[in-house]
Amino acid sequence: MKTIIYICLFIIGNTVFSQTTTTVTLSNGDGWYRIIEGMGNKAGLVRISGGLGNNRLTDISMYVSTMAYDQGGSINIINNKFYNQNHIDEIRAGSNNGKYVLDIHFVGINNPVNVNITVDSGIPVLSTPVFNPSSSITGKIEISGRVIGTSSTRWPIYFSNNVGIGTTTPDAKLAVKGNIHTNEVKVDLLGAVAPDYVFYKDY
Repeated sequence: MKTIIYICLFIIGNTVFSQTTTTVTLSNGDGWYRIIEGMGNKAGLVRISGGLGNNRLTDISMYVSTMAYDQGGSINIINNKFYNQNHIDEIRAGSNNGKYVLDIHFVGINNPVNVNITVDSGIPVLSTPVFNPSSSITGKIEISGRVIGTSSTRWPIYFSNNVGIGTTTPDAKLAVKGNIHTNEVKVDLLGAVAPDYVFYKDY
């Protein structure tokens, strides 16, 4: 294991933000790896990047908010680039044994392989990731690593822009390119209580 620390400073007003990068080895092939574990609570940027062998690359960034002993949190994937297969297909976070954790499920990687994990200051990266950690997580947050989006155990989630499923150019608040399978659809254009007098013959 080797640690390379890059200090990036961003000054906004009187506040200084820094990031560190740690190179860790994934030595067990495909599967779940616990890369972050700590006490208290933490929120910030987590980026996973590097070459994964056989001309494969991955670069994914997310904002993670989680807390030990907590019942909620969020994962917000803001960047997801890869070459020659997407190598992160699931992400989960929450509380385990009194600590907050972040687990990543890797697929299609060489054994062993090194990846760079860049985090905001104070987020504790495990120097040796835990392979196949316990999935008994309190307040579990889960999201597909193959998308850009948000998962949260606190509702509701508000999006300020249009949301697209199956399309990168949504032209409405919610645009779905493909089939929708649902038990019920409610269309309410006039509010919670629509007047029924509009159906009267003399209206």
